[in-house]
Amino acid sequence: MQNSKQLLGASGEEIAVDYLISQGYVVFDRNWRSKSGEIDIVASEKFNSQDELIFIEVKTRSSRDYGDPIEAISATKYLRMYRLALEWLSENSASREPWRLDVISIVISRTQEIEIDHLKRVCA
Repeated sequence: MQNSKQLLGASGEEIAVDYLISQGYVVFDRNWRSKSGEIDIVASEKFNSQDELIFIEVKTRSSRDYGDPIEAISATKYLRMYRLALEWLSENSASREPWRLDVISIVISRTQEIEIDHLKRVCA
């Protein structure tokens, strides 16, 4: 049984996937897990001539009362994202270059208004 925080996070990930698809991305994987952690979304831009893989962390909040969702991503989390991306590439025999790390911030207000902020290439 999921608590309200887990439901909010799952809703945010669904919104992020819908957003990415609407922007021309192709989603390859969701909620990929290893012993080290989880990658929320693995995608690529459909019309990007470089065809780079994108590893995406989704952060969802119900307000900005305690800061922007992006602020919840520490240097430690960026390093974990990087390591998880390498694990995913290894496990999927995907030595595709280039690849990048993105973050999608979602705020779903009490009135169900949705704000999406997509930060590309947060670290490489």
